[in-house]
Amino acid sequence: MGAIVKSMEREYLEDEDLRRNIEELQRSMNAQLMSLGFGMNADFEFSQEWDFKRYLKLAGFGVSYQEGKSLLDNLLNFLSLALDAGEKRVLLFVNLKTFLSENDFRLFLEQVYFQKTRVLLLENKRDELLYEHEKKRLVDQHFIES
Repeated sequence: MGAIVKSMEREYLEDEDLRRNIEELQRSMNAQLMSLGFGMNADFEFSQEWDFKRYLKLAGFGVSYQEGKSLLDNLLNFLSLALDAGEKRVLLFVNLKTFLSENDFRLFLEQVYFQKTRVLLLENKRDELLYEHEKKRLVDQHFIES
């Protein structure tokens, strides 16, 4: 998430109108919150300086799992997240073919290929189907590759 937040923060700092609007909204929110304390006897103030990360935290910004969506849709969203984050490491999936239909698995592989995402799929069953863009290695219990 750090790379995504940095990218968003860069855009926030470069777009003066957007930044001004967000800061105005924050001042308005502070004024509304301070109006709650007018009946109090003590003096109150906001002592926090706000930066972009605090705005995101306030809004509860983060990656969400879409319960109403299929496993494939959530997997594709995860691949998009990895792409947005600039992830270069290999993503590991275990027994993925068990959970996806042949068509969904094909769509998953197409997205992986399109995004140039590096993945390693570990399966516990031998699969005779060979999908486009798939390279198979069979490793037995003695770690002999065939």
